[in-house]
Order: sequence, then structure tokens, then C-alpha cells
Amino acid sequence: MRKHLVTGGTGFIGSALVRALAGRGDAVTVLTRGADREEQGVRYAHWHPLDNDDWFRLVEGQDTILHLAGGQAVGVRYTKAVKLRLYDARVTIGRQLVEAVERASLRPRTLISASGVSYYGGTLEHTFVDETAGAGTDFLAKLCVDWEAATERAAELGVRVVHARMAPVLGKGGGSLATMALVFKLFAGGWIGSGRQGFSWVHLDDAIEIWLRLIDDEKISGKVNVTSPHPVSNKEVSKALGKQLHRPCWIPVPALALEAAFGEGAEPFLTGQWAVPKVMQSHGFTWKYPEIEPALGQALSG
Repeated sequence: MRKHLVTGGTGFIGSALVRALAGRGDAVTVLTRGADREEQGVRYAHWHPLDNDDWFRLVEGQDTILHLAGGQAVGVRYTKAVKLRLYDARVTIGRQLVEAVERASLRPRTLISASGVSYYGGTLEHTFVDETAGAGTDFLAKLCVDWEAATERAAELGVRVVHARMAPVLGKGGGSLATMALVFKLFAGGWIGSGRQGFSWVHLDDAIEIWLRLIDDEKISGKVNVTSPHPVSNKEVSKALGKQLHRPCWIPVPALALEAAFGEGAEPFLTGQWAVPKVMQSHGFTWKYPEIEPALGQALSG
């Protein structure tokens, strides 16, 4: 039985991953700001990640550390306080995890940390980028660079490190799709700006299967795009979403309106990535939902 320690294990992606791990009989400990408890075979351990290091002992004897903590980074205004919160959840905690690994007498074999395809910054129309591409220069790109650097140091300790660069995840009950769908249900849906910016995405089922593969396959390390092999434009995903929800998609959202609402935080909406999963393709991964319309159809059904 393999043992895993998880940050961000109560979020949309993390909770699904925890269920999958527990469902196959693995031992899972989730670090949480809530009370100590056990639910459905999963241990939830209270922690104060930025206040003390009492939780470091929980790293001892784990097989895998899974760092999914982060908080919402899209759809917010990037004030100094918000930027600090995003940095602490991703980078500061990442550094602490490596310090905990360094102190452990029985170290984990693997550390898998979430990152984002926003690492690449805004990419030109239909300019596809894989894991070998360089980093962008906007706030989210720089945040991803620091996020990955924080956990990469574990490799010096003999730990296999994987940076799972997440695309927006489409699935039932939350994530990026919940906000996107609400706008359309209010008959206010439309593409953003020119609509030509890239939209990399992945269905929740495929995202979880990729994470499980990253946990189990010790041949995979380094940077991995967790995306569908078929990114689309913002206009294409908007039209597909309108079709699924039987809502019109004919009112483009002006760039100036987003900039007024979110300031610097409008950039993730107005730019995008055409990221492709070259690493997972090279390892023979098969996607259940490689195309946007079936993925949306399943995520919005029932």
C-alpha cells in the first residue's frame, strides 16, 4: 500500500484525486486548515503552513508528496495582498515541503507539484507550445516559474520531481466550467476580446488519470503539461459551451470592460496558451475526452 501526503486535497481537483487514491486502496493524508478527522478512509491532518513546522513530521515515511495548494488565480484583481496570498500558497509552501523532505530520515520517493500552462505566458494564435518552450513574462508566468523552482530543489535530495502544468479543468461540480457556464445561463455568454487567444483545457477524468500515471510511473519526471491534445480558441470554446447550454453566443466581451473590472488580472482572459501534452503523448497516454464538445457534454450532463 502506497502512502501519500496531499496539500490542496479539499479543492476541486485535489478532492477528486484523493478519492481516486483512496478508492484504489492507497493511504492518503490530506493537510487541511480544518480539524483532525478521518473520512472514508482518508486522514485529514490540521496544519498551519505559514505559522509553524509541526506538520513536517507528517512527511516522514510517505511515498509521495502531492502539492496542489494554490487558491484562485484567475478572475481576481491582482492587488498586492492577492499576489502575496497566491505566492505563499504556491511558492512558500512549496519551499516548506522541500525543507520537510530534507529533515525526514525516511524521505518520499516522489514530489509532484501542480503548476500551470500560464507558465508560457500568452502565446501567438495557433502557436503550439510543449514542455520545452520558455516562460512568459506576465505575473502568472513568473509565479509558475517560482512555483516550480521552489519544489525543484527536492531533486537534489534524490527525490523524483514532477511539475504538473495544469490547464483549466472541465468537470462537474466546480472548477473553471462553473463560472463559464453561469455567464451563459444568464444569457450573457460570448467570447472574450478577439476570441482568437488559445484555450488549453483538460477534462477532470483525464486530469486525474494523468496525475495517477505521474504518481505510478517513475520514468516520468520534470515538466508535464496536463492538457487535452487539442487546445481551441476562446471563440471556439465559447460557441461549444453556448451550444451545450442552448444559449446564444453572440456578444463578445470587450477587453476594456475586463481591464476595468480586473486591472492586471484581466490578462489571463485576454491572452491564452496553445499548450500541448507532448510528454504524456510520448508515454502513450490515451485521453478519454480529447475533444472539447464531448468533454463539455459530459461535464454539463445530469
